[in-house]
Amino acid sequence: MSSLPPAVPALTARLVGRIRPGFTDRFRVPPSEVLVGREPGLAVTVPLDGVSRRHARITFDGKSWWIENLSPAGTFLNGILVVRERLAHLDVITLGKKVDLLFLLRPEEQDTTTTEGIVGAALVPEGADAVPYEIVPGEILIGRSSANNVVAEESGAVSKVHARIERTPQQLILRDLNSSNGTYVNGERVMIALLRDGDEIALANVVHYRVIIQRGAVLSATSAGMSAREAPAAQLDTRAQFSPEWKTRYDWDSGEIRDIAALQARIIAADGERKRAKAKKEAPTEKVAVVAAPKPAGRGGVKPGLAPRAAAVPAAKDHASAAQAAADALAAQGAAPAAAGVDAPVAELRLTGPAGDLVVTQPGEYNLGRAKDAPLRVDNPTVSRRHALIVMTEDRKAFLEHSGGANGTRLNGANVAKRTRLSDGDRVGIGDVELLVRLTRGSR
Repeated sequence: MSSLPPAVPALTARLVGRIRPGFTDRFRVPPSEVLVGREPGLAVTVPLDGVSRRHARITFDGKSWWIENLSPAGTFLNGILVVRERLAHLDVITLGKKVDLLFLLRPEEQDTTTTEGIVGAALVPEGADAVPYEIVPGEILIGRSSANNVVAEESGAVSKVHARIERTPQQLILRDLNSSNGTYVNGERVMIALLRDGDEIALANVVHYRVIIQRGAVLSATSAGMSAREAPAAQLDTRAQFSPEWKTRYDWDSGEIRDIAALQARIIAADGERKRAKAKKEAPTEKVAVVAAPKPAGRGGVKPGLAPRAAAVPAAKDHASAAQAAADALAAQGAAPAAAGVDAPVAELRLTGPAGDLVVTQPGEYNLGRAKDAPLRVDNPTVSRRHALIVMTEDRKAFLEHSGGANGTRLNGANVAKRTRLSDGDRVGIGDVELLVRLTRGSR
């Protein structure tokens, strides 16, 4: 009885990575056993520190490709240490701690015809002396990781794998890969966009590229896989084909943490200035009345040489508002009002969760996330490093603001799209974690 021939995959597998500075190395992965490591002569040779001589093995079982760790330094798939795991298109393979390789699956091309289409395309970085990046047929990846075709090294705001451009014979398609800070085309945030000559792409609104497209006669593939890519832009599948889950489990190095912290500080400062200027411009002009504070009880009254202090409060139009104005004046003098209402200043904000309490007592903007330097740290793999902001304003009002967490930010079960006021008893959801809000009101 003769044995069956080995199955031939319908897709071609490749590994792509930046092994030499300034160059993108591509390795074809045949449907057989492939060794990956530092040893010369291997099918995928990665001669870099931290990579074992024989670090990992890739095999094809007739249906799927698999990766198996062979190194004590570890092999990671999308940020998770693996022993043996199935590979999928756009998986990120990390050898040890530093070397990233992208696993790509592409359809085999069949018959071709000549048609009018794209003969050349490039991304031109911002700057007078910038060198264009060629957009090759197929797809390129853009991001901060050295494994990308286009590496954006200037900013920590750019995700490790931020966006993808697909080039077919007829069009360029840009897809945001669920990046933390967004992808923009001509100033508009997009998840998917059909690119045109002269368009401007911005990653996180801090790294900019101009699109160049040249058209002419090209060979167009007619395989089923390629035909699906030629669908009109309005019919393009907007579901992300790449899972960013692994990015929330990746440990940033000290240099990245410093860069991100500095960038966030500048963004927060600029945003605060804009909001304060807007609030000042929109604030109504109010008349004020001066209410004298009562004399301290006890013998002697006011000390000689000291005049009674007075507090400026909005002028009251009726007895009820006058009473409130007097209560506010007493609070300004240090005396507690009879009852702290919902508009009384917040002295302490406390978030209670599975790991304990997180407390805010001073005005400012506080990162709520998994970053090791986060003032309000929630160590959970479903929480992004900079997931949300807890804001206490100078007038001691408490707010919640979403700041890019991959799994969204919720307030009482509803997604938060803009800065939202917090109340005592609210429930804040970030990833799989729920936090109970407790507000202590009164002067502090």
